[in-house]
Amino acid sequence: CVVGIGELGPQTQLQRSHSVTLEERSLLVRAGAVGEIAGRFLTASGALADTDMNERAVGVSLDDLQGREVLAVAGGLYKADAIRAVLASGVLSALIVDEATAERVLRPSTAAR
Repeated sequence: CVVGIGELGPQTQLQRSHSVTLEERSLLVRAGAVGEIAGRFLTASGALADTDMNERAVGVSLDDLQGREVLAVAGGLYKADAIRAVLASGVLSALIVDEATAERVLRPSTAAR
């Protein structure tokens, strides 16, 4: 499986593409979500955020991804917290990322959630 990683910052592609509204983004952030993989929103610890948006997602669940070869492709310093969350979830078997982002991911989290 090849997946992308979404982030929930103020300029998130999820909001610009109308995948989530401003109100939904605010609810996700309040629920502790910092990132997204396969339409599932994760907290900094890699757990599913407590939000009904995870229940409404169409597609594979994180449980479906467990035990499979899952490659994520992501880049950009602004995605570091989201990438950390997805790594913490344990579903990835490989990650392709640019060097600057990899260095940022290896630093302590900047998420204040």
